[in-house]
Amino acid sequence: MSKITNEQLTSFLDNHGMNFDVEMRPTYTTSPDGEQVDLRGFVAMRTDNNTPLGRGGLSAGFHPIQNRDAFRVITELSGVTDLEMKYAGQWGNGAGIYAQISLGDFAVGNEKLGDNVGKYLTVVNSHDGSKGMQILITPYRYFCKNQISASLANAKENEKISIRHTASAQVKLDELIRTVSIADGAFTRTQELYTKLADKKIDNGYVKQVLEQLFPAPEQDKGRAKTIWEKNISSVWSRYTHADGGRIQRDTAWNLYNSVQGTFQHDSKNTAEKQKSVLMGSIAKKSAESLSVVMDTCLSEHISQATHDDIMTYAN
Repeated sequence: MSKITNEQLTSFLDNHGMNFDVEMRPTYTTSPDGEQVDLRGFVAMRTDNNTPLGRGGLSAGFHPIQNRDAFRVITELSGVTDLEMKYAGQWGNGAGIYAQISLGDFAVGNEKLGDNVGKYLTVVNSHDGSKGMQILITPYRYFCKNQISASLANAKENEKISIRHTASAQVKLDELIRTVSIADGAFTRTQELYTKLADKKIDNGYVKQVLEQLFPAPEQDKGRAKTIWEKNISSVWSRYTHADGGRIQRDTAWNLYNSVQGTFQHDSKNTAEKQKSVLMGSIAKKSAESLSVVMDTCLSEHISQATHDDIMTYAN
């Protein structure tokens, strides 16, 4: 096991433009007569370029966690498990930053080329008061460069993964070991679920029912809502029939899930705010909802309408 050093972490932050300090500054406005008025609030400010992070309104007691301190959990985690620093990014000029670490990967299905999913943890640090430091469980499908949804026993389980900076050495070690245990358990369940989806053969009836739940038709038969709906349906169906260029089996629940997920993640402009949404915003919620709907529709004792109709045809 190779421990990541503080020097390697600093270099990682430097390379991604995230090695900066943040301090609290009072906020002011200007009155109609030109006088400066204290708003009695504070805003987090980058000290390297005097950029305010967020809209302010924070209390004097708010203490931002410096990036190097937040990401020091990576060096500490490397002491209890094998990991590799992979990607990093930011939004809001540094109001939020993230770093992704890999705990390895696993294969899904029995396709000839394999369909590998990275076991990624994402460390997120925010300076604008919107969220504290978090460690998120974020599986990553390599082939499509998709941040897909994990199977969690508890929907809020990923929110429990946090490391207290004020903890004693022994308590912090215990928390680190617990973090790895939670992540290992989540990835084990996730691999099992993905494998079930890959093994589950489906027909167009299943596809139709999933699309009806995730993309309900608009009430109006025209207009922008109808155009967006048609675009989404067309995008999912195109991905489903393409099946990664025949790389994976088409008529499976796994292909269906990735077709929906790919539509949510890739069919919009790639921005820093979008990456935030993919990790912990509306796109992440849609990804989780998609996994739930595909799982409930395809893996239960549920029989699709097309299969039902075929059965009734033979029965008659």
